[in-house]
Amino acid sequence: MRRLVWIGTEGRRLELFRNTLEQSEYGQSFEGIIVVPFRGLIRGAIELTDVIERDDVVRIESPGKDFELERDLLRLGISSKKSDFDFPGALSHDDIDALTFERGLILSQPQWYRGWCRLLNLIDEKLKTCAPHIVMNSSAEIETLFDKTKCLELFRLAEIRTTKLLGPVHGFNDLVELMDRNECNRVFVKPAHSSSASGIVAFERSQNRQLASTTAEVVSTGGKTSIYNTRRVRRIYDVQEIRTLIDRLGEHNIFAEKWYPKAGLNGKTFDLRVITIGGECRHVVVRESLTPFTNLHLLNGRGQLQSVRKAVGELFWNDVMDSCRRVAGVFPNCLYLGIDVLVSSDMRSHVVAEANAFGDLLPGILCDGLSTYEWELKAMQHRLSKAGVNA
Repeated sequence: MRRLVWIGTEGRRLELFRNTLEQSEYGQSFEGIIVVPFRGLIRGAIELTDVIERDDVVRIESPGKDFELERDLLRLGISSKKSDFDFPGALSHDDIDALTFERGLILSQPQWYRGWCRLLNLIDEKLKTCAPHIVMNSSAEIETLFDKTKCLELFRLAEIRTTKLLGPVHGFNDLVELMDRNECNRVFVKPAHSSSASGIVAFERSQNRQLASTTAEVVSTGGKTSIYNTRRVRRIYDVQEIRTLIDRLGEHNIFAEKWYPKAGLNGKTFDLRVITIGGECRHVVVRESLTPFTNLHLLNGRGQLQSVRKAVGELFWNDVMDSCRRVAGVFPNCLYLGIDVLVSSDMRSHVVAEANAFGDLLPGILCDGLSTYEWELKAMQHRLSKAGVNA
């Protein structure tokens, strides 16, 4: 029997996956989970060559909400190259050492991303020296999936319908210039490396007003200004407050894309989270909202899948599923993906908004009676059999 090597953190994901491995028929070919903490790798306390055995399955997981790991990634993001600190908000070793946990505080995302990429590269290099094994999602493709602008470009190159990228935003003046140049009055402003709607702003303007909807909040105390992410969607009409928000978010490698008006049912707009596993579309969740943001952790509801399929029609639905399969083809070394699809307000077209390396955490959502984790184990068995490895 083989083992599953979990490279990541402890927490809910690990608990759910371990339960699936122990209780599902598709986990019976595994003798258990070996947990390799990210922090142990970063600090050199664990060597993957000492852990991984022949035919092990390796799963690289989300960094999650681990404050000490976040500090370690920020440290990894520090470089001796002066050019690495040309962006505002970069943190030194002393800055990081002085950090204390503050719920929702958004720290230097470019620096965090650079540290995350370095950790993924470290894992990749270490895996090359290990006994023969198989990886569920490759570290190189996980790195790409954490760069939203790079993903949008890959979608375009693959001729997959996606949102219109307007360009990078360094501050409010940049945003206004981009909107003027593209004759656009409604945009989404997003940090390139964030998740869960962190730091996202839905901005719209007219002759009479400007409105920013966001979960981000700028807080000034003692001469220090910080940005916090919350679960509360705020509507900001004050132009100066909007300017301050965008200017501060400009430190976090943000970009603007044209607002894609979403379809609605029963008085709420919706989008789709589609899980592809082994290149095929499996679980689909309808995410409803009264705000521009449909993320479920913002206490938004799940809509009725059959109602949506009936509203859009089977030909349209098949077209959406085909787009998702093509996205999976862009990342052939990822066994599973979470893909966000927007349906137009007239339900005649759709675009792929994002793809997520760790978008498969959907407890209670089944496809043909199986959870996402069960489908992943089933697909892994198929992949092992196809490779001629005893599953």
